[in-house]
Amino acid sequence: SDIPAAREVLGDGALYFNPDEPESLANIMQTIVDNPDARKQLDLAGRQVLEKYSWKHSARILRSTYQTILGLSEEHTDARISSRPTGS
Repeated sequence: SDIPAAREVLGDGALYFNPDEPESLANIMQTIVDNPDARKQLDLAGRQVLEKYSWKHSARILRSTYQTILGLSEEHTDARISSRPTGS
């Protein structure tokens, strides 16, 4: 659906349609079925969107934010993490 929140999150990783016009959705679906290049481009763009919201990416951003707030360098944090005991 062509709504601001979807465009903000999905960017180029989706095709948008007017939610008040069912034909608009049907046309997009037909484009995906009929056009392998458009389908491939949409698949690649969608995967890039997914990466932005992966746990790994989110954890990196959170870690960087904490480091900034605490005034820690990445090397300092890496050293503290690697010196922790593992397992029980």
